[in-house]
Amino acid sequence: MGGFTRLIVFISMFASITLISESQYLLPIIKHEPSKQYYTVFDIGSTTKSHVTLLLDLETNLTWLNCRNLKSLSSLRLITCQSSTCKSIPGNTCDGRKFCLYRQPNPLGKPVTGRVVQDKATFSTTDGEVSLPRFTFSCATQDLSLPVAGVLSLSPREFPFWRQVTEGSNALCF
Repeated sequence: MGGFTRLIVFISMFASITLISESQYLLPIIKHEPSKQYYTVFDIGSTTKSHVTLLLDLETNLTWLNCRNLKSLSSLRLITCQSSTCKSIPGNTCDGRKFCLYRQPNPLGKPVTGRVVQDKATFSTTDGEVSLPRFTFSCATQDLSLPVAGVLSLSPREFPFWRQVTEGSNALCF
């Protein structure tokens, strides 16, 4: 497999508050040997799914990906500056058309700025698949040198991946 070590990690989302799915989420964790970085994959898109590979990051507040890598952009929903979603993301700004922008650090280089969007995300679980109909992320256009489309946020801040899939819980087990 050309330098890749594949591991399956069971990510269990236990909560005292309702989970989106009663199942355990299964996300493959892939190690890129030359860079010693870890990645995962899942699908983004309502109409046409795109299989995206994202770097796992413990500091990024909001998941971001290069949207040029998506098969279809038709199902992306732009978040307006006036929305509660935009207002809840610290460090947001607005573009000239009143859409929410987010600038965040990039563990692989220069900071990334992108529009905040929502789209359907689909994950494997112990019971098959589950979809999050309004997964919020930043749609950047930054190219990455490694074999990834963006960064999956696992930070303890306001808008990481795990908060979006657990509706108020804060437990993430590897």
